[in-house]
Amino acid sequence: MTKPGEHLSELSTYILLVRVLIAAAWADKVLEDREREFIKSVVSRIRLSEARRELLLFETETPPTQEDIDAVLEELCHRARTEEMRDAIIALVDMMIATDKRTREEEIDFREKLKGTLRNNGKRFYETILSGWIGGSGS
Repeated sequence: MTKPGEHLSELSTYILLVRVLIAAAWADKVLEDREREFIKSVVSRIRLSEARRELLLFETETPPTQEDIDAVLEELCHRARTEEMRDAIIALVDMMIATDKRTREEEIDFREKLKGTLRNNGKRFYETILSGWIGGSGS
């Protein structure tokens, strides 16, 4: 059974993931038609109202600011708590980057930043939990 708010949490995670794809697509300062089509394909699989879908796709029209990218990455990292989920995010970004058949240095840099951010956040998350059990008890 779905808990109250669980669908909204899952939905907002998908929206964050699309925003990461948009940032990856714009990493080289050019959003190619194939990248846009890939993003549309991902968005079409998310259960959204038509208005929300159009609004999300409208975000592909201009590159996100670095502040927007940082905020999306931070929030997505809080949600990607398992290695499997982090790997899936990186794999999806890899697929998006490969769509235009030309992987540019900026796209590789974006991928590596994403990968590092996800890995470091996962490590910090587990260290925080373990320190509470191991080091925080005073034993």
